[in-house]
Amino acid sequence: MSEQGHRAQRALNGIFGSVGVAGLALLAACGAYGGPMGVTTGGAQDVGYARNAVAAGQIPPASAFVIEGLLSEHDIAVQHAPCEELLCFDAAVGVAPALDTGRDTAFMVVGFSTGMAPGALRRPALNLALVIDRSGSMAGAKMAAAREAAHRVVDQLGPDDRLTVIAFDDGFDVLVEAEAVTEARRRRIHARVDDIDDDGGTDLEGALALALEELEDGRGGGREGRVLMVTDAQPTVGARGESAFVGLAAKGAAEGVGLTLVGVGLDVGQDLALAMSRVPGANYVYVETAEKLERLGEDFDMLVTPLAWDFTMRVEPVPGYRVARAYGVPSWVSDAGGGAVDVHVPTLFPSRNRGAIVLALEPAEGGPPLGPGPLARRELAYRERRGEALRRFEGEVVVPAAGAAADAGVAEAVALVNVGLGLQSAAALGREGRYEEALIALAATREVAEGEDLAGERELVDGLEAVVREHARREDGRVRAAWEDEEAGRDPRWIR
Repeated sequence: MSEQGHRAQRALNGIFGSVGVAGLALLAACGAYGGPMGVTTGGAQDVGYARNAVAAGQIPPASAFVIEGLLSEHDIAVQHAPCEELLCFDAAVGVAPALDTGRDTAFMVVGFSTGMAPGALRRPALNLALVIDRSGSMAGAKMAAAREAAHRVVDQLGPDDRLTVIAFDDGFDVLVEAEAVTEARRRRIHARVDDIDDDGGTDLEGALALALEELEDGRGGGREGRVLMVTDAQPTVGARGESAFVGLAAKGAAEGVGLTLVGVGLDVGQDLALAMSRVPGANYVYVETAEKLERLGEDFDMLVTPLAWDFTMRVEPVPGYRVARAYGVPSWVSDAGGGAVDVHVPTLFPSRNRGAIVLALEPAEGGPPLGPGPLARRELAYRERRGEALRRFEGEVVVPAAGAAADAGVAEAVALVNVGLGLQSAAALGREGRYEEALIALAATREVAEGEDLAGERELVDGLEAVVREHARREDGRVRAAWEDEEAGRDPRWIR
């Protein structure tokens, strides 16, 4: 391991942690993957918080198992023809039981890919505000990890980039005024980051507002504006509701400023981070291991370089069917009437993995059972640059014939959706103390987490099962102890 890797590992010490699918149908413009670069939606890029919490013996909230994060962690190959465009789409349909309903469901998997070669990505020069949470809740390993994450970011910048560094608790310090990152300045910036220590409350709203204000002077010059915030997302001063933060992030997005959130700690404000990461130009990564810290630097260019904007997809099922649910885009789906939906993804980013979104289609009440044949019409559109005209595609999606060869990408995506649903259900039940029901949900989840590509998910399911069993054991011990204490103190003269 490199010295950076060892430094990252030291920083993180103490922070902690088959579905049968039928066939396919080609959907849109282009397909088969031409290289190791992929495309994923904005929002959560992983389920690192869930893995960390489970490794620490906690039952995380259901929102920790965010399905868009699960899908983004995997390279989902739903491409069937060479992709020679900046952005390509394919779709295939697989029929399988949905874990949450038990009903046979037609899962429509829309995969994203790019014809861009791995070395061809050139991020624009940045006007970057690096915002570091130094509040009291960041004490210890979280603060060390935050400093290391900041170092990784600084190492990716150069003389064409303009950097401002802000540290915040219940107040703010501009540690580095906006300046180009020359080698001489880089050493000074690293030294300022090393001096950051935890103290005070958390005025996250004020810090974000200050960052946006600091970036105003650097607009133009061909630089892209972005705020990169390293935080546990636990505001204690100023606004605390999601709407205020989302509104501020959206205001920045409207002014051309993107947002990357880097979450740390077992007590991270997951719901707030997710909400903020779903505005245009935003994404969210969680750092729980030394390896993830290293990847923050390696993936920096992809995290700060949107590939496409305003992806929209209308899916209109044939009569008798409806779009029941959508996965991977939980905040960006609206009812278009007649069983149809409009899917809107504000931003698509280049990635190590080919991402996907998944729609579940079912027979409407009184409709025919699922069978081979046309399932839906879809219309796709996106912009390669803000303000440019939309590029449009349309076509038909079909349910494959029984016995048709299974599509591996669809099988993987459907399994991930079902695993995510099962983990969400088990976590919700476990946090309510309904341990037996949680274990039943996990047993069903384990059955669908098959295949080489889902080894990490099986480990997560098994880990959560062990945590639930331990919580149940402790709860049983407390109940027995309380009952024994009550019996020992019972007076037979009283009915209690």
